[in-house]
Amino acid sequence: MRFMHMMYSQWAMKTFNLFAAASNAGLDLVDEFLDQDARNNSAWNHRYFILNNTTGFTEQTVAAEVECAMFLYLAASCTLLPLPNPL
Repeated sequence: MRFMHMMYSQWAMKTFNLFAAASNAGLDLVDEFLDQDARNNSAWNHRYFILNNTTGFTEQTVAAEVECAMFLYLAASCTLLPLPNPL
């Protein structure tokens, strides 16, 4: 379900040029997904998609993303998160 939501969101953002309007809302949604599971590849992909099409990868953006990724990695490694059910 999450993957399809991300794909639809990316399609809508590209088709209707909604990057300016949806960038903060899109990152907020991604943050919610990553808070639930830092290993959610679809969420990381969508985060990349939004940043690549809005701010780009400036030095400041890259530093903030590294800090975000490290925080989520450390938070996930300190807790035992169950693996998602593959079915």
